[in-house]
Amino acid sequence: MAKRELPKYIYRQRNGLYFQRRGWLTRKVENEFGTAEFWREYADILADKDQAPRVTTRSFAALIKSYRANPRYRNLKPRTGKDYDKYLDFFQEIMGDRNPVHLKRKDVIRL
Repeated sequence: MAKRELPKYIYRQRNGLYFQRRGWLTRKVENEFGTAEFWREYADILADKDQAPRVTTRSFAALIKSYRANPRYRNLKPRTGKDYDKYLDFFQEIMGDRNPVHLKRKDVIRL
């Protein structure tokens, strides 16, 4: 079966078909391709029925958490770490759940 025969976001893996879409959890498709049950399951997945929440790891809160777990941050001198914490906490309070990809220069200047 060629890829073009499969619907959008459906990919064939070694052990079956999987729904894979950026920002969504990967999910194995239980029904055989081409059956009415398959199309019903595919429509339910796209409609978010019985779907876990979308993956949202791209946020300033996640970025700050990742930085604080980094050895470069942990190896800072105590005074430098306190200064960084002050600014990181301020920044997280303002921008915590936003996506860093959408940050523009004008947003930084506004801070």
